[in-house]
Amino acid sequence: KVNMNDHLTFYNRQNNSWLVMNQFLNIVDTVFAQNGYTADNHDFLALPNGNYVIIIYDSQPYPMDNIVEGGDPNAIVEGLVIQELDSEHNVIFQWESWDHFNITDNTYLDLTSNNLQFIHTNAIDIDYDGHFLISSRNLDEITKIHRTSGDIIWRWGGSQNQFEFINDYPFTHQHCIKSLGDNKYLLFDNGNFSSNYTGNPDVSRAVEYELDLDAMTATKTWEFIHPDSLFSPSISSVQRLDNGNTLVNFGNLSLLDRGAVITEVNPENEIVFEIEL
Repeated sequence: KVNMNDHLTFYNRQNNSWLVMNQFLNIVDTVFAQNGYTADNHDFLALPNGNYVIIIYDSQPYPMDNIVEGGDPNAIVEGLVIQELDSEHNVIFQWESWDHFNITDNTYLDLTSNNLQFIHTNAIDIDYDGHFLISSRNLDEITKIHRTSGDIIWRWGGSQNQFEFINDYPFTHQHCIKSLGDNKYLLFDNGNFSSNYTGNPDVSRAVEYELDLDAMTATKTWEFIHPDSLFSPSISSVQRLDNGNTLVNFGNLSLLDRGAVITEVNPENEIVFEIEL
């Protein structure tokens, strides 16, 4: 993607690194996770000040028999690590989900399984006040994390939701959280469980909210559902463009036997560009 430092960044699966290219498509930096961790491919931030932000999947053995009857004493449980590196790749901030999330926050899992992927963070952004936002698909949750203390500021969506949804149903298995400023947020709601709330078939959408941190409400201010009622159970993304339009990627339409559909819509939800792969 075109990252925050106006460079192109992409993931190299061969050595689990992030590559940074300048405007001439020359690679100017290769970034690895530090402290013995391996960078995850879902998201990466290259910041204007030269820093980098990496997310890491940290799987560890955990005695689940201490949590639930019949739990595996040698279960492998997924954790999350966030690292912020300076321009010399020194770790200046590290956050670990083990200190903040409980495996029972995920209400879908069979807690007697031997492999528990209970978080699956797929996106990270920086909010208007400098703190981190993460999207955790398997928790149906957007979490705001203090940039220096690591404390959780709020939890939105999922079993630990702190907000009342106004004029809307909760997002599920979402991707691609984006801060728009002034407590306004844009995300791609994959909608894997939307039918539980609507009574209609599952559908994906781009959706924008405004949070009221006094009333603790999340008010839907805009959404786009494709005229074909597309359902992308995984992958997918959304971004607000400089001209005010929104670019929506319905990234996995294999259930419909279609390739990805990338749609640009204006504020009136008129499609002004579309490409299907």
